[in-house]
Amino acid sequence: MTLKSTYFDSVISFLTNWPSLDLPTISVALDPRDVSLAPVINSPDTSVVFFDLYQLETLASSALLKRTDAFRLRLPGCELARFLCRNPGSLPSMTFLDASTSHVSVADVNLMLRSLPNLRHLVLDGCGTLDEASIDEWVDFGHDCFMINNGVKLEEVENERFASQSLISLEPESTASPPIEGSTSGVNILPSVSGLRTIALSVPPRADVNAQQDFTAAFQRGWGKAMTEFNERLHAARQGRSRGWRVIRFAKPDEIGHLLGHSGYYRMAVVDDDGFAQLDKVKGDEDRPVVCLAGKLKTEGGIGHAEGCGHMIGREVWEDAM
Repeated sequence: MTLKSTYFDSVISFLTNWPSLDLPTISVALDPRDVSLAPVINSPDTSVVFFDLYQLETLASSALLKRTDAFRLRLPGCELARFLCRNPGSLPSMTFLDASTSHVSVADVNLMLRSLPNLRHLVLDGCGTLDEASIDEWVDFGHDCFMINNGVKLEEVENERFASQSLISLEPESTASPPIEGSTSGVNILPSVSGLRTIALSVPPRADVNAQQDFTAAFQRGWGKAMTEFNERLHAARQGRSRGWRVIRFAKPDEIGHLLGHSGYYRMAVVDDDGFAQLDKVKGDEDRPVVCLAGKLKTEGGIGHAEGCGHMIGREVWEDAM
C-alpha cells in the first residue's frame, strides 16, 4: 500500500481509523520538492506543519499497524521518533523502518531501538543524524546502536543493597507477573542490545570515498566494542548463577515485569533456566549490521552500496526505487 501526497491531515487520520487488516507494508511519502504547494501553519517548532504529529502516536498503536512489518514514513524535516514510540507496544511487528528525509537525531535512534525490539532494518537517508559528527562520535553511535542499555550502574547499586541485606527479594510488578520463590543474594543484569541487521545513513556532501569508509569503520569499531562488553557481562552472569545470583534483563516495552526490590525501577524480567539458555550466546562478527552510506541511489564519485544493505532490501519490499 503506497500513499504519496503533499497534504497529510486526512491521510494519517484515514490510516489511524482503518480497521485491522493484514497489510505487511505501508508507505507514506511526502516529496520534498512539493512543500511549496502545502498549506503553511506557523509553529514554534517548525516552519511548516502538514498535520498534527500527535496523529502519529495514535497511528503507531492502531489496529492497522499491529501486523505491519515494513513502514516507510517520509515527512521532510518532521521529528517522528517521540510520537511513534510514545506508547509501549507501538508498532509491535515492525522490522523495517524507512524514515528518510525526516529529522532523526542520535537520541531518536536510541529511542527507536529501545522501543521497537523487532526492528532489524533502519533507513535514515537525509535525516541529518550524523551530518556534523566526528569520527569519535561515529564510534560512540555504533556502540550505542548495539548497547541500548547496559544497566551497569543499576546493577552496582542494587548489589550494594543486597550485600547490606537492605534488599533480599524481587517483587512482582503486578498479579500477572510470575511469582519468584526464595530470597536473592545478588543480581546480574543482562544488557539490553539491539538486533539491528542493516542501517543506512547520510554523510555530509563534502565527505569523499575515504571519509565515508572511515565513518563506516568507526561505526563498526563502536559496535565491536559494545559486543565485547556484552560478552563480558554474559560471562559474569554465568559466574553469578553458579553463586546463586539471579539473572534479570530489561523487559520489552509491552511486557509485564518485576520490581527490582523497592527501588521503584520497573520493567525488569527474571531470566529462568530456559531463558538463559536462549540468551547465553556470545556475540561475534556475524552479529554486525550492514552499514550503507550510499544513499538510495549511488552518487557519482561516492561510495557504492554495501552488499545486502537496507536500500536493496527496501527495493524488494516495496518494489520501487523511491
